[in-house]
Amino acid sequence: MSKIEFWAGGYAEPDESGILRCRLDDKTGETEVLSELRGVRNPSWVLPHPNGAVLYCVEECGPEGMICVFGETPDTAGTITAEAAADVNPTDIEGGEVSAYHAEWRLLARIPSGGSGPCHLALDKTATHLVVSNYNSGSLTLFAVSADGRSLTNPDICTREGVGAHPDRQEGPHIHFSTFAGPADTDFYTCDLGLDELLHFSVQEEKLVLRDAFHFAPGTGPRHFAVSPERGLLYLVSELSLEVFVLRMDGTGKITELQQAALLKATDNVSGRTDTAAAIKLTEDGRFLFVSVRGEDKIHGFRILPNGFLQENGSVSVEGECPRDFAVWGRWLLCANQEKGGITVFRVGEDGKLTFTGRRIPMAHPSCLIR
Repeated sequence: MSKIEFWAGGYAEPDESGILRCRLDDKTGETEVLSELRGVRNPSWVLPHPNGAVLYCVEECGPEGMICVFGETPDTAGTITAEAAADVNPTDIEGGEVSAYHAEWRLLARIPSGGSGPCHLALDKTATHLVVSNYNSGSLTLFAVSADGRSLTNPDICTREGVGAHPDRQEGPHIHFSTFAGPADTDFYTCDLGLDELLHFSVQEEKLVLRDAFHFAPGTGPRHFAVSPERGLLYLVSELSLEVFVLRMDGTGKITELQQAALLKATDNVSGRTDTAAAIKLTEDGRFLFVSVRGEDKIHGFRILPNGFLQENGSVSVEGECPRDFAVWGRWLLCANQEKGGITVFRVGEDGKLTFTGRRIPMAHPSCLIR
């Protein structure tokens, strides 16, 4: 595939371009912006439906977060202004009677996320269930998804209680990330950064069922993970302790720790600088793993050994500030620098080393890259 289309979401006001639809040339690494969507406040995470005609995004705000559903349509009638769309009532747009800012995409619904500060969305393999991670409230919401992807119904909300060791970052539960994985297609794992837990859920009769919990040391702050289904492994990054954990899933979904790898050495610490880990991704061939660190503003690379363990493979500057997310597609790594630098493009060498191409996509506060 020579052309890869992808989405970028970020922090923005409704009158700003918070969502970009872009294209990457897999042969040259050149990029272009195809279209923009406005009218959503802080669409920090976006998720396309597998049918390619529906796009979900969060509105990461409080006290009540929202989920927006966009549908692709050739109909350009009824386009509304950014200011008006920000205040649209879901009942006014049911059935897609008004559209949002771009001729090809129409705002179909804007519904409560079931908590505060939604920051991540995940679909199951059959695209029949959507899971929302609400960071601020520390809650998890499950929605049933219609066959065409345009309707989200029957919300089931799981709330959590407790405190962690870090006085500022773990004053309560903070659900950060979820991905469907495990022994059944209806199983998924969730990171609770606030309570230092990796939670194993299953969906049963449209309800969330907690099956197990893996506990990390106090103050670890589990944030994101990447799945290697062939190996039965999860590679999890901790935001607060700046570590990568290699975790094994057994046939029942139970988690066992195999390896712990530090991202920073004591000599890397700089006075007055706060370093926090962010995203973690595997290459498509499963040979290499990358992790981003904010503050230090670098991406760290690891080789995946035959037994699934990690071996350090260097690090590079992201050529920006605050690498909130990144994506690895073929020979290219694109990094979303939330505070400065837009989206930067790197070449992934045969040895897993990264080289900055000098290319970047201008975007004020990107925080999510996804196909």
